[in-house]
Amino acid sequence: MNGLRMMKKLCSKYFLRELFLVATLTLTVIFTNIIAEPLDTYLDDRAEIRRVLPLVRDGTLHFTPSVFLSWSAVTDGDYLNDVHETLKRQDGVEAVLELFTTGGAFCKRDGKTVNFDLFALYSQDFASYCPPWPGAGSEIGGHDGRLPVMVSRMAAERFPVGSEFDLGMYITVSVDHETGIVEEETLSFPCVVAGVLEDGRALPWAGSSHQVLDGMGYVSRYFQKTMLLSAVYDPEFIGDVRWDYSAFVVPKKDADVENLKKSLAEKLGTWGEVCTLTEIEHSSLENTLSKNLPEQLKFILLAPVTLFGYGAYLFLSIRRRERQLAVFYISGMTRGRIFTLNMLVNVLIYVLSAALGWFLTPLVAKSFVHVEDYGGAGALGVICSGTLFLTALGMSTAAGYIQNRNVAAITLYHRGD
Repeated sequence: MNGLRMMKKLCSKYFLRELFLVATLTLTVIFTNIIAEPLDTYLDDRAEIRRVLPLVRDGTLHFTPSVFLSWSAVTDGDYLNDVHETLKRQDGVEAVLELFTTGGAFCKRDGKTVNFDLFALYSQDFASYCPPWPGAGSEIGGHDGRLPVMVSRMAAERFPVGSEFDLGMYITVSVDHETGIVEEETLSFPCVVAGVLEDGRALPWAGSSHQVLDGMGYVSRYFQKTMLLSAVYDPEFIGDVRWDYSAFVVPKKDADVENLKKSLAEKLGTWGEVCTLTEIEHSSLENTLSKNLPEQLKFILLAPVTLFGYGAYLFLSIRRRERQLAVFYISGMTRGRIFTLNMLVNVLIYVLSAALGWFLTPLVAKSFVHVEDYGGAGALGVICSGTLFLTALGMSTAAGYIQNRNVAAITLYHRGD
């Protein structure tokens, strides 16, 4: 109880200065968490993708098509089987992991047409090397004459496990280049919902970019908010598939990855580029940093402003408390006791500021900064805020030590007594 009384006396009258300090440090925590959010998101997404991608990142290649090839496939309907055939025939290639995606999937439900935002079909090789969900690829056969499919959480609200329906897709057959008329046919096959895709588990994904992590995987927080349906290719239900150009290329164990990369670049020419999965991670990191460079500079400026501002507070606190501490010392309080109480005051300020900062960050991010999908501070935000607080705590420790060493006023009061 005496310690609490002493701590109260150590603080400013009516705690006004301490309240101002708590508000300042709370804003620092909020600002730090928001600034660190893009890089935190990158680190979380990369960790989620790595957990489900059992491929050697330095030893697996990723092919992404050129803009011209992608545009030709979409607008003209031209599809070059030679692209994947070239990948498969190259010496040193063990397998090409293919994926087919379309947003044109639909089905009939209660007399209405339900559209799926995305339908993902994995080749059997893809599922055997890199299962999109536990057990995928181990059993290719259908279930009671229906193709087993997995759905996202949102899709499961409409189609719970065990639901049966016929899935339809529009497939481009040909394009008349003179008239621009696109000839399509509808592919339909029976499906049964076998399960729901897990939260926190990304889908392995051969995306169409080397600049973002989507080239390697599809993070769960994105597809769980959409009507997504996914399956493993079964020729008994689905005929010939025009696989997406983007694909993973798995080299043989004894292959030289760098030489294979150069050889493929020469063979593919203007069709596209190949790179390792590690290079995708590096490019994505560079892209994240370059996009958020202004925010990073703000944090660099924020850190010294916070530290020097807190340093100024400590300096004024030392001058204000000299006589007060002298009275405590003459009354019989030891220097260690004074130092401990001083530290407890600062620790309480930090704990209160951190708690308020963490609680208010999502509200501030969504209401004032308009970061609608902000989910909370990650590891990087904790590290940055913790570093600032530990530095400030070190400064307060040094200030407390100075207060104990400053015995001029104490000696004066002791002689007067």
